[in-house]
This record gives sequence, C-alpha cells and structure tokens, in this order.
Amino acid sequence: MSPTEFRGTDTGGLWDRARRLRERAEAAGALHPIVTAPQAVTAEELQAVVRIPDPERLRRAPRPVTSPDPFLPPYDPELYLGDIAPTHAVLLNKYPVLARHLLLVTRRWVPQAAPLDAADFAALAALLCRRPALGFCNSGPEAGASQPHKHLQVVTLPLAPWDPPIPFGPWFEQALQNGRNAIRQFTFRHVLVRLPPRVLERSDAGLLLRARYSRMLEQLHLGADAQGRLPPYNLLVTVRWMLLVPRRRGTWDGIPVNALGYAGAFIARGPGQRARFAVADPLAVLASVGIPTG
Repeated sequence: MSPTEFRGTDTGGLWDRARRLRERAEAAGALHPIVTAPQAVTAEELQAVVRIPDPERLRRAPRPVTSPDPFLPPYDPELYLGDIAPTHAVLLNKYPVLARHLLLVTRRWVPQAAPLDAADFAALAALLCRRPALGFCNSGPEAGASQPHKHLQVVTLPLAPWDPPIPFGPWFEQALQNGRNAIRQFTFRHVLVRLPPRVLERSDAGLLLRARYSRMLEQLHLGADAQGRLPPYNLLVTVRWMLLVPRRRGTWDGIPVNALGYAGAFIARGPGQRARFAVADPLAVLASVGIPTG
C-alpha cells in the first residue's frame, strides 16, 4: 500500500495523517481556518451553536481562489490526504470553520446533484466508523453547496464546546426511541432512519446505506430529472442514523444554511446576523428554508 492509499480498516491511519497534514498546511499558509467565537442560541430546550467569525481575521483572510474544478486531480499536495478508494479522494477543507473537516470527492466529474451511489456511501462509512464524526451532503446551491462537483463532507464531533456533541442530537434519539421517522420539532418535510448497530463497519456498508437512502428519497417523493439530477436536499449521516431534508432555498435573510443547520450548527457573518438568528429562533430559520409539511 502506498502512502496515499487508504483501504478498508486503514482509514484510522488517514485520520492521523489528516492531523499532521493540517498542521503542516496551516504552517505553510496553504490552510486558512476561519476563526470563530461559538455562541449559544436557544431552540426549545436545547442550545444550538452559532459561530461568529473574527471580523479582523476574516478581513485579512485571502479570498478563495477560483479554479475550473478544485476537486479534480492533480490535487493541491498541501491538502491531499489520499485515495480512500479508486473512486474517491480525501482532501482537507482549505477554509475550515471546524478544525477537523474533510472533503470526500469523486475522482472523476460527477454533478453534485446526482444521486449518491454505493461507492459514495462506502467511502463515507469508512471515515465515520473510525472517529466520532458527522457526515453530510449539501446537494445543490439551494441546499448550501458551493461546488458543483460531487462531494460529501465529514467533521469530527463535538460541533459545539458544550454537550451534547450534536446540539439537536437528543431530538433524533428521542424520535428513534419512540419508533418515529420524523422529529417532532421539525415542521418541514424530512425523514429520519435508524441504522443497524455497526453497519458502517460491514464490507457491504455502501450497498446497505444506499438502499436506505433510496427509500428515503422515495418517501419524500424526490426523483431525478431527465438529466439525472435530484431536487436540492441535505443529508446527515452518523453511525446511528441518517436524516434527509428537501430544500427550497439556500439562505435565510442572507445567511447561508447548509446541512449542519439541521444538527443545530450555524455560522453567521457577524454580530448583526447572530442577532437576527436569536430573534428568529433556529427552528424558524430551518423551517423557512425547508419545504412545509402537508
């Protein structure tokens, strides 16, 4: 096995290499973390997290370099971790808000709005089963996607400097314990499914997750168009559950909302946006960008 290949259970080594590569990339100026101050915003009995970037550091940060497709090889060697399979490469996020943020990209061009396949889920499962982490997909600009090339993302937990590791996690667990596939607090279309214990460690994890994902799409009546592209949606994946949420717009009051919003994590561009979050309530923000039930 070469240093840039990670197969099967060797993904534990990939996480260790990610830490070392992140330190080197930041020291070399190839990585530009977005420094934020986390603040709590109440959503019923839970505390969502809103991260507010340091305005001075944000002002000094270099502007993102535009390129035809940063997710096609050859990759930036300062950010390239390796191949997790012949179909997928793993990159550091060049502008991370959270310290441990990996991008799982297809090695050939596939549109971001294309349905996820078994290879996508197999690669995602290999990362998630090695660290307490959250995988997610922003499918389409209306769901928070900033790149048109198919990719998934993985961040390690916790999402906030307080418990629980996933701010809205207790609502997910409560729904599953009660045998429901919907979260009472979410007043928009979505579907939640429980995953069998240790399913992400199985050799056929990609096929099993793909089958559940397909049923979730069917439950929400989300089908591909003539070009093979799905309507916009967000997907969250942990070792215990998957959540799929259709979307109708990408922002609320000019504030971007991506898949992490449904886990209870947001980013504002400054105190003014944070103040609007507090007034609106995170659940109202999510309802405004989702599709109403009924």
